[in-house]
Amino acid sequence: MTQETPDLQTLAKRLDKIERQLKKKTIEAESLVLHTKNGDMRAKLSATDEGSTFAFFDKSGRTRAIISVTHEGPAISLLDNAEELRAKVSVQDDGAGLQIMDANGTERVTTALTEAGPFLILSDANGTGRITIADTTEGPALGLSDATGTKRALLGVFDNGPIFGLNDVNEDIVASILAQDDEAYLRFWRAGKESPFYEVP
Repeated sequence: MTQETPDLQTLAKRLDKIERQLKKKTIEAESLVLHTKNGDMRAKLSATDEGSTFAFFDKSGRTRAIISVTHEGPAISLLDNAEELRAKVSVQDDGAGLQIMDANGTERVTTALTEAGPFLILSDANGTGRITIADTTEGPALGLSDATGTKRALLGVFDNGPIFGLNDVNEDIVASILAQDDEAYLRFWRAGKESPFYEVP
């Protein structure tokens, strides 16, 4: 029998350790990498002080999907060919949400379900929310904003009836239509005034 070299002895000890771990049905490591038979990395499971992540790679080695759990909660992130984040589903203490980004990384679609109710925000290429749809405790509502994010129009159905309102650049209401039971009202305000100056009927 030949004497084992120190390298072989070290390797044998490592194999023994792995076998013992397998018998325990537990493998302990800071990261676990999965390769193809050609040695290409396709998935990596890792743990840090901030949390744990499970990343998946395409055949070109680009990160395309990440499952993570951090102090903020669990999330699933999907990336494009340029490894830019394009969609993310997350769960936090105050609810769950979905974010969709364009090719420039700008968030264009945001939808969530929180304690206040579900809502959807559609944003322009600058990331400014332009359309908001929400179901609040008062009732469903649709809001339209200008390029600065200022709410300029509101359509809602509340306890006192449906209402359509128009705001000025300061988000002060200037006109509204309200329907209540068998009556309807058309009102106009001067900028900054609490009471309408004209009302029909």
